[in-house]
Amino acid sequence: MLGGCALLLAGCGGKKKEAEVGSLYKRGPVISCLRAHDFTVSTQLKDVNFIAYSATGGGLRAWENGTHRQVDLIIAFGQSSADARQTLKGMKRFANRPPIFRWRIRRANAVVSFAYRPSQKNEQLLLRCLNGSIGSG
Repeated sequence: MLGGCALLLAGCGGKKKEAEVGSLYKRGPVISCLRAHDFTVSTQLKDVNFIAYSATGGGLRAWENGTHRQVDLIIAFGQSSADARQTLKGMKRFANRPPIFRWRIRRANAVVSFAYRPSQKNEQLLLRCLNGSIGSG
């Protein structure tokens, strides 16, 4: 009986951690991708905002060159999807004062806030940059 319980518990190890399956987005490759697509990227506190700057995986702010910041976004990177959920909770509570960066997306360990509603083209570019960072150094 005891052996059967041990086997049952061993087989229920369940879900793999995100890091084990390589599904964490990484800030460095996202920065490179955005810069390659004519974005200016900053990781400075004065640009990023405190919530994203203090995220466990760091934060960044990016704006498309030559658009008078019509494409302006902030990304907070966590070490897990739980980090991203917590960051999003903080943004919902505190980032509406003033009410900028209201359009938000949470994917895996990243929370993206847009200053203006993103076009489909810009949202797809961002998702390509995020997806391209998986498994990168």
